[in-house]
Amino acid sequence: MSKLFGRSWLLKLFMALVGACLGVLPFVVNADDETSAYPKRTVTIVVPVAPGGVTDVNARLLAELLSKSLGQSFVVENRAGASGAIGASAVSRAAPNGYTLLFQYNAFHLISPQINTSTPWNPLRDFVPIANVSSNPQVIVVKTALPVTNFQELIDYGKSNPKKLTYGTAGIGSMHHVTTELLQQITGAQYTHVPFAGSGPVVTNLLGGVVDFALPGPSSVIPHVQSGKLRALAVTGNERLRAIPDVPTTVELGFAGLVAYATSAMYAPVGTPEPIIRKLTKAIEEASRDEAYIKKLDTLGVAARYMSPSELGKSDTAEYERWGRVVKSANIQP
Repeated sequence: MSKLFGRSWLLKLFMALVGACLGVLPFVVNADDETSAYPKRTVTIVVPVAPGGVTDVNARLLAELLSKSLGQSFVVENRAGASGAIGASAVSRAAPNGYTLLFQYNAFHLISPQINTSTPWNPLRDFVPIANVSSNPQVIVVKTALPVTNFQELIDYGKSNPKKLTYGTAGIGSMHHVTTELLQQITGAQYTHVPFAGSGPVVTNLLGGVVDFALPGPSSVIPHVQSGKLRALAVTGNERLRAIPDVPTTVELGFAGLVAYATSAMYAPVGTPEPIIRKLTKAIEEASRDEAYIKKLDTLGVAARYMSPSELGKSDTAEYERWGRVVKSANIQP
């Protein structure tokens, strides 16, 4: 009798376990189906800048290519404000299912959180890198009335006349700002910072003589350099720009530590399934080779530059540490 009871108990336990497994199986299969069928609906790309700028236009061009290659709509949603923190915060809180992505400017992503320490997200902890999309160096330009004709003269002037020259930036913590702070730390020159609300006002005030020099992106200053309204002294990249081939790089001039690029990359909330990341990465890699896309970026003064998730992750870690040292050394405050 005891043996029969024992066998019956074991049989019931076995049947219960089988039932439990069968009950869970549909959820596992459904989850796998959801991932493999991605995307099944519209994907939102949050861009934490106002419409019309280079980052916004870049995101829209990419969204169009992703819509074609993945068969679902990819739409851009602008959430500007707080140096990118508003848009990034929204994505960090979104469900990690691949339907809310972040298209981010590297200064907003890696530098601003180190200045605004109350930022509720961490770029290395709360986001998964999908792919780097593009990059461009900055152009060191001065107003033509300034008696400075080359980069070394700008440095010498800043040493012999501390704080006399003013430099305009797109705001505290912008790539313009931290790169100029790095310039001062490397060379020992001293200048006075004048922040503006974006690159457009920087160039306008530089042309008007309100500030003496600046380090904007190529698209906003190359036409003025070519027309003779501004004087370009150097490019903060490893290679010269085709549009202004006579302007040397900081590397050529002996300042290899003064290489700085503004980049744009795609991220997802941490926890997003790896198959979804792989699918998005592959689609972005294909887009980065699209000739029409490359040409359109070129007209914006931006170069297509694909980096895989692992490459982007390593780069972000290194850049986060690099610019963090600059922020701390310069005591940059929000």
